[in-house]
Amino acid sequence: MYDYEWILMRRISHNTWSSRVLERLKWYYDVMIDKKPAKFLICRKVGLSDPSLSGYTYEELIDIHNRLSNEFKKLFEGVRDDKLSLKEFKKLEEPKTTYLDVKIELVRRILRSCSLCEWRCGVNRYEVKGVMCRLDTKTYVSSYFLHVGEEPQLIPSGTIFYGSCNFRCVFCQNYEISQVRPYDGVEVNPKELSLIQKYLRESGAKNINHVGGEPTPNILTILESLKLLDVNVPQLWNSNL
Repeated sequence: MYDYEWILMRRISHNTWSSRVLERLKWYYDVMIDKKPAKFLICRKVGLSDPSLSGYTYEELIDIHNRLSNEFKKLFEGVRDDKLSLKEFKKLEEPKTTYLDVKIELVRRILRSCSLCEWRCGVNRYEVKGVMCRLDTKTYVSSYFLHVGEEPQLIPSGTIFYGSCNFRCVFCQNYEISQVRPYDGVEVNPKELSLIQKYLRESGAKNINHVGGEPTPNILTILESLKLLDVNVPQLWNSNL
């Protein structure tokens, strides 16, 4: 893209924030301009003192998750309603085991008999690939870049395209990466995925846009990357679910 086209896109994006749009997307806007912390960062400030979750049953983890959900809601509302500034929020101590850790552990358990999508194929994705998504626990990124093909309020969007999909849509515009060559991308671990997100944000992305293919089968890697991500940025879930 030529420089003048890029400047035009940024102006279009800037000029779309009418009072009505801003009212509807206030939280997203505040995170985008680094006035408020993204929700994944709030998740990392809520948790419990137990350093390990391995001794809990799945049902116990669900109960813990429900309890922490209430704590998350209180902290989120405090930040949203300006009862806690961003500076004060950053000073909060991070628990040994966070709300995000609980989510990660739950996904790990679910992957043993996968029901992440509505197909609920029940396979152990630590051993074999999912029936429809054709993925085990590996994550493949086909491409990532500053994308301007989204709604004006979202551009430039730091879009990450994941390989493979659990649907078989004949009209899919990304058919090559979702169906034909789902593994042609680069295999990434959580640290590498977090660095991709950081690079996109520091390159001017207003958000991180998880798309594909389909991000849902890759949710473990994505959640684990959010535990490592050290920049504040809105997260968009561009999914078929």
